[in-house]
Amino acid sequence: MQLLSTNNNFIKFNGKDMILQTSYTKVDGINGLGGMTLQGKVIYYEISDVGLKGPLNLQVLFSTKTLGHTTLNINFYGDGR
Repeated sequence: MQLLSTNNNFIKFNGKDMILQTSYTKVDGINGLGGMTLQGKVIYYEISDVGLKGPLNLQVLFSTKTLGHTTLNINFYGDGR
């Protein structure tokens, strides 16, 4: 069962400004898409590469009025996972 919608999720960075939008299938959310939209400021970010067989990792610490300080971790794999 797929929980996240692949059509409406995104992250936007513009300098220190950040928008994170999530959209879930079969769940009502506060942004009208079944998820949430957070706007905030990037405090710190780091990109790390664990080698040829591992993912590229993005770690972002950001601050929002809704959640306070929050950490976002994303792994990017060469095979599209």
